Amino acid sequence: MLSRIMGWVCVVGAVGCVVLATRESLRSSGASESEPIVVVNGDQDVGEVPVGSSPVRLWISNPGPVDGEIISVFYSCGKNCCCNPNVPPRTPIAAGQVLEFVGELRVMAAGPFEFRTTAHLNDRGVLKMQPVRITGIAVAPPTGESDAKP
Repeated sequence: MLSRIMGWVCVVGAVGCVVLATRESLRSSGASESEPIVVVNGDQDVGEVPVGSSPVRLWISNPGPVDGEIISVFYSCGKNCCCNPNVPPRTPIAAGQVLEFVGELRVMAAGPFEFRTTAHLNDRGVLKMQPVRITGIAVAPPTGESDAKP
């Protein structure tokens, strides 16, 4: 009976040592919840842009030590504009990598505009949803020029 109890104590102690060693290894490798995958410029004011189409850039960064995935960033329309972020669905993002995506912003008329969507990110097996917002002021092209389409 005593030998059986001592055996279980040794097993529990060994498991505890493995857990502590793993925890310490992750801590020393820099893995932490403070380093999530993020849309670096997820809230941006692009200033003045012409009515019509303009490029817009999104940078998505994975500063952590584990690969992740950009599940989606959807096309959407907002106040006076539509935007296609051009982020392919299910895009892998390696540890330490920063990806740049050039999308298309289409502003309908002169005046303020605002686009909102959500970036869905697989960050270490956890679904994270980060808001993306692009704002600015559209300016009318000189008289006789326009590429805006209703």
